[in-house]
Amino acid sequence: MMLTCPNCGHSNQDHYNFCEKCGANLNVEDQPKTEVMNPVEENNNPDAGETEKNNIHTSTTTPEEVNGKQKKKSPFALIGLGLLGLFLVYILIANFVLAFSPVARLNKGLRDFYRGNKFTTESTVGLDYRGSNEILSLLDNLSFESVAYSDIDKMNAESSIRILYNGEELTGFKAGADSELVWIDPLKLYEGEFYYEFNNKVTDVINDIKIYKNALKKVALDCDKKEYSKIIKKALGRDLENSFGKVTITLDADNMLELLSELVEYAREDETLMKSVRKNGVTFLNTITKEGDKGKLETLYDADTFEDALELFEDEEYFEEKYDMFLSNIESELEDFVYELFTYTRKFEITFNYGLFNNLKDITCEFTANYGDYSGESLRMHCVSSVRKGAKLSSFNTKQAKDIEDLIDDPEQLMDIAKEMAENLTEAIKGNKELQNDLQKIEDALGMDIEDLPDELDRMFYYMW
Repeated sequence: MMLTCPNCGHSNQDHYNFCEKCGANLNVEDQPKTEVMNPVEENNNPDAGETEKNNIHTSTTTPEEVNGKQKKKSPFALIGLGLLGLFLVYILIANFVLAFSPVARLNKGLRDFYRGNKFTTESTVGLDYRGSNEILSLLDNLSFESVAYSDIDKMNAESSIRILYNGEELTGFKAGADSELVWIDPLKLYEGEFYYEFNNKVTDVINDIKIYKNALKKVALDCDKKEYSKIIKKALGRDLENSFGKVTITLDADNMLELLSELVEYAREDETLMKSVRKNGVTFLNTITKEGDKGKLETLYDADTFEDALELFEDEEYFEEKYDMFLSNIESELEDFVYELFTYTRKFEITFNYGLFNNLKDITCEFTANYGDYSGESLRMHCVSSVRKGAKLSSFNTKQAKDIEDLIDDPEQLMDIAKEMAENLTEAIKGNKELQNDLQKIEDALGMDIEDLPDELDRMFYYMW
């Protein structure tokens, strides 16, 4: 019996285990059953491999292409992408162009700030005592925080102050004023508010100030801005730093004196500025004179004074003489003014912070004032203040508050209020966890127990009245 090779079809003797011709295993029973493609069929279809490749490629086709409907991007999406691209390009250009010109960015910030009417100012003050007095060293733990709101148009202002000890609030109060009254809210010190109404004279002064302020809004001075920018850049030099999103100015006595001196000196020769001052001065004086003639100015107005001033501004030659004399006097007094300003501090660091479109976000001023510094003792006060546009002022209701004028006529009630506030302050001091460990030192220095503070204040008010 002959064995036929399953691979090549060659006839082999029955005792052969492997094909004599191709060497394939003849014991097919021991091999796993696999599907063998017909070589004849494969050879008869030479394009089968290519067709298989095409089928694989076709399997990745999207449903839209299979149906003959290739999906197109919406024109609105393309427009959106284009606008987004322009937006990003604008941001990059606005920031990088101004990054090479700190004075230009600074001027833009000043213009943005000048256009504002409402402002919010946040300030922090910390103390640093250096010396051997153990009690005064406790001042290092004391700090103050305040938030102030102002509305220049309505002449309203409001401020809240918090006193902290080691970062924990000790006490605080709020106060505000408008054209009619001033008010005080002692917060936790007393359950009640106080106010004092201005008399007619004060109200008239505030109304006059509003008229002057509105007249000043029309003033728009003209000058050679490029030259003044060069002076600022030259005088400040490396003390004017520009980075992405902010401009920082470091002012000390020397660079500030140089800056102001150069500006005043150039202003004396700036005919464009001089003519602009004269023109705007005439407009301002005429506006105030008209308001005064209508009887709208009650206190801050004298017809003869304004008439003389108007004559000065209208006489071009005489005004030029007075203009030069005025700036000359300022120039001669600059040195005293600057060094007086820097008596207690070495430098002021002012930072203009800008938003995405180089719009001014806020202005921050930071400085350290040094008091004393003799006999090995000194007290330093570190201040950081930031101002931004916008304000949220509170409304005040006099019906639920006490009139300070009435309290002055009632000393007994005034002393009761003072004693209650002292008791609440005592509780606040005793309740401050960080202050507990230092209370004994304070009591020894005062020579009395903190709990005796209300009685001491009571006796003080008694002798006052």
